Amino acid sequence: MRNYINIALLKEQLKRYWAISALSLLGYFLFMILPLISSHHPMAAPRMMAQILSMSYPMVIISIVLVPFVAVMCITGHFFKARMATAFYSYPINKTQMHLTNALAGIILVLVPFLIVSLMLLVPVYVPFNQNINIHSSYFSTPALAGSLVNPPLRVLSFFLRVAIAKIFYFNLFWLMFSVAGNRIIAILVSAVTPFIPWGIHMLGIAVREFYVFGSRFASSGDFIEITIAHANPVAWTLLTRGQPLVYLYFWYAAIAVLLGAGALAVSRIRKVERTGDSIIFHPVKNVLIFLVSLFSAIVCALLFMGLFSISPVSYYVGLVFGFGLGFVVAQMIAEKSFAIGDKLKSIVWFGGVTAVIYVAILLVTQVAMVNYLSPRFIPAQEDIAEIHLASWVPHNPARRGLHPRDPQPVTDAASIAHAREIHRQILENRPAITAPWVERQWRYSIHFVYVLHDGREVWRQYQNITRDFYIESGILELKERTGAPITGGIFR
Repeated sequence: MRNYINIALLKEQLKRYWAISALSLLGYFLFMILPLISSHHPMAAPRMMAQILSMSYPMVIISIVLVPFVAVMCITGHFFKARMATAFYSYPINKTQMHLTNALAGIILVLVPFLIVSLMLLVPVYVPFNQNINIHSSYFSTPALAGSLVNPPLRVLSFFLRVAIAKIFYFNLFWLMFSVAGNRIIAILVSAVTPFIPWGIHMLGIAVREFYVFGSRFASSGDFIEITIAHANPVAWTLLTRGQPLVYLYFWYAAIAVLLGAGALAVSRIRKVERTGDSIIFHPVKNVLIFLVSLFSAIVCALLFMGLFSISPVSYYVGLVFGFGLGFVVAQMIAEKSFAIGDKLKSIVWFGGVTAVIYVAILLVTQVAMVNYLSPRFIPAQEDIAEIHLASWVPHNPARRGLHPRDPQPVTDAASIAHAREIHRQILENRPAITAPWVERQWRYSIHFVYVLHDGREVWRQYQNITRDFYIESGILELKERTGAPITGGIFR
């Protein structure tokens, strides 16, 4: 143990930054425990306890991110101040010991106050005997029956483990980002952006697919994005556990936390003291961040230009070029901490060339692979289909479908299913002919297919920018009117 942890340095760090634990414990007490014990309404305490234990209480969510961030910000001061770095590296210990000791001190400062609060949450809280509580969480039975215990020990233990894993996840993530950065401003910016990189990649894929591929949706894009965010951010743990508590998430987030910790250790070991104060310590990482900022700016400007001027390929590509150039200049200024970046502008050709190659590769994949190879397989076989929904807002939970009297009815008879499949086939085989041209004030329609198969699986398809003639002549309008599905479309300028 002493080969990896320096006890003297550990005690020194805990003594120096004890205020982090004290303030976080005070925050837990003022904003979580005190409202819990001071509520006068008999239903207030059970409901609040249920929110806390299901990780949906605001104080819990904020603390998962804020406390680890503050701890990392304080403990990694030697990353950004040359004098402090010199003092730290003058200790008779190696970089591995220094990193592991500081990391252990930070984790103790983060978890000990929360452990104390979790022990306080073991005080029994019961549902009043004359009422039930509807708790929309997979960690509770719905409803919580009158007289039942809201916070049994196993439920509190599960809550502590989930939040502890989440805190360690963000602690290691922030430590890794601070290890890469050379000053606090860059470290904060990188820490804020990194958790959303998976979401950004997902959004880029959706944008490219919707712009080039004519219908390729297996399920709701919104649900896919929600799942992507939740798998990359344990603070959104509850987004994935609406149906049942998923045990694999404990191992998923814990594994990522371990990988992030290993990455932070590796970076800390090769980090050079003389680079302290630079915007980014490692030059390859600087290029990657400049590229990501430029690409993000290009996508945002492309969508903005399409909204401000016209929904056409011209405005889209002009926005891409303008946004990439703007993002590149701003990113270089931040990286160099100066407005004098004239010598750096020549590299925009290299960055732009890489972007163009990636974009063409995405285009080829979407056009050739998805359209020519996968599209013919997008229509399920007739014998596999139980019903087809034609509305764009079909609830994803099958139990919620048809609850409202105005909900559209599904297509269930064999003749209508065959007709819908034929319309779908015509869309796939005649995309250019039935796609409305980019003309201002042109009325365009959208068509949705939700195939519900006999084995319970579902296949979702969405097709936009359909001409009025095809919408009427194909018979989709008749099917929609018969089932009560809404007619979706509009005039775009």
